[in-house]
Amino acid sequence: MKKAKHDKLLKMGKITGVHGLKGALKLAAHVQSPKEIFAMGRVINIITRLESQPYIVQKLIPHGTDFLLFLDGITTRTVAEKLVGGQIEISRSELPDLEESAYYWHDLIGLHVSTDTGKDIGILQSIIETGSNDVYVIQKGKKEVLLPAIESVILSIDMVAGQMRVKIPKGLEEIN
Repeated sequence: MKKAKHDKLLKMGKITGVHGLKGALKLAAHVQSPKEIFAMGRVINIITRLESQPYIVQKLIPHGTDFLLFLDGITTRTVAEKLVGGQIEISRSELPDLEESAYYWHDLIGLHVSTDTGKDIGILQSIIETGSNDVYVIQKGKKEVLLPAIESVILSIDMVAGQMRVKIPKGLEEIN
């Protein structure tokens, strides 16, 4: 499915600190593919207590478990320090197009999930990245169900209807 082009702002990370003297920002990214999302030339918005300001990404470098983010106009540590704690948002129209069967996590969160037999399981609340495959966290009331995001379990996704249909794997049939 191709993403719809519109200007909805999406939270993509947070500025957690500064690095060095030349304005490098420490970024905790809340996305699966930070290098694609924070590509050179991409326009991002940083929201702090005082303001919301657009910036253009110069480069992104892995740094431990986080990243160093360099932005146009941020060239000193003093200026960079003013952005610490800021949330990063990106306009939906700035995100790269995805392949036919790929989805951004924020598009999946909030989908209604039901089984192939029609039983309502709940709402997809969050996604856990495990390395081999993602795990969908589905909640209905106080009940939480974890389902692997694999082809044999996720039967269909209908973004227009806001629905995901799943086949419950062996061992989890009691939720059915």
